[in-house]
Amino acid sequence: MKELIFTSLEIQVLEWLLAGDDSVLNVLRHQLHSSSIESRQYTGVGFYLKFDVPHISQGFLEPHKVKPSFCFGDVDVELTTDNYQQRVGFLLWVEDGYLDQLEAYTYGDEKWPEKIDEFNLRYLGNHRDLDDLRRNWEL
Repeated sequence: MKELIFTSLEIQVLEWLLAGDDSVLNVLRHQLHSSSIESRQYTGVGFYLKFDVPHISQGFLEPHKVKPSFCFGDVDVELTTDNYQQRVGFLLWVEDGYLDQLEAYTYGDEKWPEKIDEFNLRYLGNHRDLDDLRRNWEL
């Protein structure tokens, strides 16, 4: 079976989602570095990228007092394909204290492009609000 590798879009989106001086984001970054891709399932309007995270990786349930399962996504991406631009979004799902999957989606019923020529990332609201982001996982 062929090993799945992260695309440049996935790498950059994950770097942006996990950026920042926060203990939860730090643990998730460490988990990502020890993870691999279990599967990538296209839906027509996006995809689900399932992580395989070794459970020897550090979790964060006890020391960080966070919800065991949550999702967040504050990265907005503009894709360019054959001179056509479309916006897409991403959600990062955490289950039982470990990275679970990255969900990509288009807005409305636009199809996910087969080929992406360029992409530009930005945070929703044009800046990252870590206090607002923490509300996704704090107990």
